[in-house]
Amino acid sequence: MKEEYTGLPKTRREANRLGEAYYFNGTPCPKGHISKRRTHNWTCLECEKETRKKAIDRTSDSYFVRKKHSKTKDRLYHPNQIPSWANLSIIRQMFIDARQKGLVLDHIVPLRGRKRGGVQVCGLHCEANLQEMTPEDNNKKSFNDWPDAW
Repeated sequence: MKEEYTGLPKTRREANRLGEAYYFNGTPCPKGHISKRRTHNWTCLECEKETRKKAIDRTSDSYFVRKKHSKTKDRLYHPNQIPSWANLSIIRQMFIDARQKGLVLDHIVPLRGRKRGGVQVCGLHCEANLQEMTPEDNNKKSFNDWPDAW
C-alpha cells in the first residue's frame, strides 16, 4: 500500500463525515485498480488518469481539432463534424490569418444547429463553412442568422 493512502478514511461514509475529498478502502475498482477514490462520486483515480490520457490521445488532428473558446476553455469538434475531405492545415492557417488581422473565423452554418422549419441542421468544420468576421459582428450573430439558403 502506498504511503499516501495511510491517512485516508477507510470508507466513503467516513470521508463524507470528515469532509475529505478522497478515501481508500483497499478493494479493486471494476477495472482492477487498487487506488484511492473520490468521495463525491466513488471514482478510482487510476481510472480517471486513464480517461484523461485517452482524451489527450483523441486530441490529435486525426480525431479532434481544438478551438480556443472565448472563456479560455477548449472546445473540441467531434470527428463527424469534420469531413474526410476537409484540409485541416488550410483551416488552421485560416484561423492564424484571421487572428493576425484582428478578426475571428466563424462557421457560416453553426456546428450546433437548431431546428429550422422542422429540420435539424448542423454545419461542418471545413474551409467552405468558415468566414472572417469582426469579434463584435460575431457576438451579434448567434444561431438566428442563417445563410441565404434558409
